[in-house]
Amino acid sequence: MRKNVCLHEKEDASMRAAANMTAAICLVGLPRMLHQSRWDTHRRAFLNSLLAGGMHAELFFVTSAMEFDATRYRRVVANAYGVPVASVRAFNHSVSARAASMARCSTDGAPYVRGGDAASAFYVQADKAKACYDHVLNAEARRSHRFDYVVRVRVDWLFTSGPALASLSDTRLVYARLRCFTVVGNQKTALPASYMSYNSPTGVPEVSAKHHNCRVPSKFLDDGFVVAPRESADALFVGAHALPCPHEDAETLSFVRAQCAGLHWPECYLQAALHRAGRPAVGPIPADWHFPGWSVMEQGCEGLSCSWNQPAHLTPQSNRNVHSRALSA
Repeated sequence: MRKNVCLHEKEDASMRAAANMTAAICLVGLPRMLHQSRWDTHRRAFLNSLLAGGMHAELFFVTSAMEFDATRYRRVVANAYGVPVASVRAFNHSVSARAASMARCSTDGAPYVRGGDAASAFYVQADKAKACYDHVLNAEARRSHRFDYVVRVRVDWLFTSGPALASLSDTRLVYARLRCFTVVGNQKTALPASYMSYNSPTGVPEVSAKHHNCRVPSKFLDDGFVVAPRESADALFVGAHALPCPHEDAETLSFVRAQCAGLHWPECYLQAALHRAGRPAVGPIPADWHFPGWSVMEQGCEGLSCSWNQPAHLTPQSNRNVHSRALSA
């Protein structure tokens, strides 16, 4: 009983300290749905949940658009998340997946479910995330002040709520939802649905144990939403970027075989990178999300022909205040 009391006291203290903390939010990926105001409620609720307790935040948007206007995208992101434009940075990183892989690998990797190979799928995202992190480091240098948390999140995924960042106090961990993990023996372990990414948001309270077991002996994190306390941020962002070619490097190959049952998945490569960087443990966190359908989530469009790049859609609406605060330049 006393142990539970102490735990709650520690969590309460963390929340009280949130007002003096700052977070860098790396929004990575194509700006799908950002121009559609009907999704703003989800995005703003998600950001508010992360910054509970009054934490400050700066948003860093890194995309790969054929036509890019930083000023325009800063306004779009600010409007979508309900924060001041001054708290948003926008950057373009247009290196292709193929080029990202060829910079590390001399051969093609394992086929990937969405086309191409797993190494290309991993490195194109790792490079965007690293580009974002570089801008985070530049912001820290300008202010002579480090962020307390650095968050990596897919900008096109409609998360609606997540954990209060101030409650994630173990600096040895990287926090994420889990794709799967091994069910030991006959143990029928079941996590709440919000801790798992292989589930649909249907209100089902638990994910069946059969979805936990992906034939891997270790936890698999979901790289769509990952939180790093500042002390673990290098491992998440630099570690992934620096991972040697996973289907050619002997150490990484050994990890894939031993820890991922030989499954060449980008999530396994990220796990290997964290292991190499001294952060092998993942802290599971919940995140609720809204699923509008794959036809909306996976538009394969870039450039001025896309609806999100049309000026008529990019006229910023009035920013509604959110309960949490955002950093200004």
